[in-house]
Amino acid sequence: MNRDAGACSVRQALSTTVDGLAFREPKTGQSRPSIALLPVTVTTLRRHRVQQRWDKRRLGLVFDEQGPVFPAENGSPWHPDTFSVHWLKPAK
Repeated sequence: MNRDAGACSVRQALSTTVDGLAFREPKTGQSRPSIALLPVTVTTLRRHRVQQRWDKRRLGLVFDEQGPVFPAENGSPWHPDTFSVHWLKPAK
């Protein structure tokens, strides 16, 4: 995220491989869109990043600057199907 410009861009894509999940570069320039962010979004993402750093230091983990913005509880990326499965699951 370019915090000064109030924009974010896609720098990596998550792929499923035979060995598990892997980050890769997007395939084309069109796969690297720049998305304008509202000032409130930039502020919220900054606070989120500070909280992540604090949580990881408290837990004794090394902070990965290249990691996902919203990782799973163990810090790893979510499997790409996770959100689809939960979104499609009928409410109880």
